[in-house]
Amino acid sequence: MKDSGIQWIGQIPEDWKICKIKHLLQSNKDGIKIGPFGSSLTNKVLDKDEGNYKIYGQWNIVKSDFSAGKNYISQKTFEELISYQVYPYDVLISMMGTIGKCTTIPNGIVPGIMDSHVIKARLNNGIILNKFFEYEYDKDCSNFIYEQILKKKTGSIMDGLNSSIVKNLYFLLPPIAEQTRIADFLDQKCSAIDSVLEKTRASIEEYKKLKQSVITQAVTKGIRPNRPMKESNTGYIGEIPQDWLVKKLRYIGTTQNGISKGGDSFGEGYPFVSYSDVYKNMELPAIVNGLVLSTEEEQKNYSVKAGDIFFTRTSETIEEIGFTSVCMKNIENATFAGFLIRVRPYDNSLTPKFAKYYFRSDVHRKFFVKEMNLVTRASLSQELLKKLPVLIPSLAEQQAIADYLDTKCTEIDNLIAKKEQFLKEIETYKKSLIYEYVTGKKEVL
Repeated sequence: MKDSGIQWIGQIPEDWKICKIKHLLQSNKDGIKIGPFGSSLTNKVLDKDEGNYKIYGQWNIVKSDFSAGKNYISQKTFEELISYQVYPYDVLISMMGTIGKCTTIPNGIVPGIMDSHVIKARLNNGIILNKFFEYEYDKDCSNFIYEQILKKKTGSIMDGLNSSIVKNLYFLLPPIAEQTRIADFLDQKCSAIDSVLEKTRASIEEYKKLKQSVITQAVTKGIRPNRPMKESNTGYIGEIPQDWLVKKLRYIGTTQNGISKGGDSFGEGYPFVSYSDVYKNMELPAIVNGLVLSTEEEQKNYSVKAGDIFFTRTSETIEEIGFTSVCMKNIENATFAGFLIRVRPYDNSLTPKFAKYYFRSDVHRKFFVKEMNLVTRASLSQELLKKLPVLIPSLAEQQAIADYLDTKCTEIDNLIAKKEQFLKEIETYKKSLIYEYVTGKKEVL
């Protein structure tokens, strides 16, 4: 072993070299390229198989899937964009989102162009194998390459990665024969690990579906068996317990859209309930991270009180509309986002503990899917929300259902937490395994 001279790499095998990525390219001039900007593309994505050509971008990189590319119309011909064309064995690197993620283009793809959020590297396969490059470069696999990106990134995510940064990243270069051994070994090991990860993720999703099913069953049918039932007169709900009421939301509480402020108002001031606070939490956090400069009048009009029910109002898809979070305790001086609708109950006929489960069930989302028309973005209006049928058991039964679901959901959440912890441990092991072999700390024998 010898000292690499680079702190975060440490010792490397004596016959390995250190070089910059620009020395691994077929050509310093054309070996690395950022996708076209400006008038090159109209950015018009087509649903049908029309347009001049396919565009391959971040989605293909993250999924390592080039079976489909978006269809684009271009103001330039395919031939005019020749330097942006992608071929099998080119390496594409993501500049946005999962920044630094890379993958190799496989054989058999439909000819296409890289998009403007992608860097293309064309490697000299006499010096380095694509598969070894992927293992060493990918931020999900090798910490030291991604650490270099973070150290060199000076701006936002949008301008945080460019061809100059990529060209000057340090790279470890074993002999070709050893690259082959390492890549083949890691292919075998990672395939087995990925199989475990896939099964674990599938198991987690099944537990989440079970939890949703338990909640929906309890808040629409109750938890007492063999009781008299009646028609709800709402097709997607079916029968409900005979003594339950059905009320439209307009008779349960008032509705209010959230505050609208300019971007420079955020980051300081008073508590601010964000879209994310509602989307991610069945119960609204007692302490929210958001801050906004709000007046006393705004805090009065857009207040956040115990018992308030918040609905997500906009999304890319109907399926993500109407996620709710219930406020269990007043948040003083708080306001809430314009992408939310607040429902403030008139009285105590709907308890917060029951409401947090009821409105997180699948039942009311079926109503939104049935009633809404998706144009460019799904948007939930107050008028539509007021028409939402709500099932109301007696207060005693609401408490019993909430207590039951507290117990059942805690059991399921504990199982999910164990699975997620196992998932993290396996993912950490995979990263560690790859790092040790691509940096020469362990040798494939």
